[in-house]
Amino acid sequence: PISGAHKVSHTASCERRLSVMKMKEITELSTDELLTKRRDLRQERLHLRLQQQSGQLEQPSRLRLLRRDIARIQTELSQREKQTEAK
Repeated sequence: PISGAHKVSHTASCERRLSVMKMKEITELSTDELLTKRRDLRQERLHLRLQQQSGQLEQPSRLRLLRRDIARIQTELSQREKQTEAK
């Protein structure tokens, strides 16, 4: 028997969020979606840093993954900006 069934959805969402965004996924998103995603990831990173400061961070590796995802999105956004300038 599984005790604490309400925790299952939280664990599943954490595992889902731990997945790293691939460049292919990022290039398929629209610019507006990328901007929204970047904002959301930055917000999540801020919350994780606050948890880290208070000693409550359960997955320190998540900070690194978030930072890299944000960098991937930023790279794609800057490439798109350069393409529009070149036209």
